[in-house]
Amino acid sequence: DEVQRVMDTYQEVDTPEKGDILFWVDDAGNVDHMGTAINEKSAVSKFGIAHVYEHPIRSVPTYYGNTIKAYRSPQEVE
Repeated sequence: DEVQRVMDTYQEVDTPEKGDILFWVDDAGNVDHMGTAINEKSAVSKFGIAHVYEHPIRSVPTYYGNTIKAYRSPQEVE
């Protein structure tokens, strides 16, 4: 699936930057939400059938998971 492809081919980074893919992961290790970083503290994502929102990275419902993993495209890694 697309989530696994990103995890396998993109580099996980500690601090997200614009364009990085973000995954919100629950305690069981499931990716329950994804978005794109705007900067280190903000993201764009879509909640269910709702609109796309710009929001603080940590401002998502807790049922999406409390662990946030950021991945950077191999072309963007220096």
